Amino acid sequence: ATLIYTTNNELGYDFKTTRKDKQVVQFDGIPVMMHLKNQSSTNKRKLGFSTAAHYHRANTLHKKSNEKDVLSSIVALDIETTGLDITKDQIISIGAVKYISKSKCERFYRLIKTDYEIPTHISKITQLTSEKLNQSGVELFDALEDLKKFLADRLIVGYNLNFDINFLNRDYQKYNNSHILNNLKDILPIIKNKNK
Repeated sequence: ATLIYTTNNELGYDFKTTRKDKQVVQFDGIPVMMHLKNQSSTNKRKLGFSTAAHYHRANTLHKKSNEKDVLSSIVALDIETTGLDITKDQIISIGAVKYISKSKCERFYRLIKTDYEIPTHISKITQLTSEKLNQSGVELFDALEDLKKFLADRLIVGYNLNFDINFLNRDYQKYNNSHILNNLKDILPIIKNKNK
């Protein structure tokens, strides 16, 4: 075991260890742990033999399993639009990512064809132009249908997510009289709280 504790010295703390392969030494007045290289194998104790260690290992495996289950139920979503006004601006791209396995994510990305001239400041932000959208884009209706299949029943997460969902629901309503039913989690308040 290693114990770090507050004490009445220049640093305000000190530490001690019972480990046989480490030693607390002073380095320019600062206590540090020194690794002792030449330890005989007889001093090594086999770790993980106690009941507590078994519980800890089982709990760690359970947490990893739960993390995978949580990741498997989430999809991250983001859209780009021609502006901020939901009454007149248009969706120009839809992107989403979902976890499949530790080494694999599935991505969804659609550019949307538009007759709307993309404002210069939006093109600078998004790197999207009217020409690019009309060359590589798809009809909004098709993109929305594909997106619904991609989302399935996963929890949708995003930054300032209400903005994206309001635009998407406006167009779902327009094309097939429906809207997104998935549970939503906006990470904007979390980010703001962490940056306080």
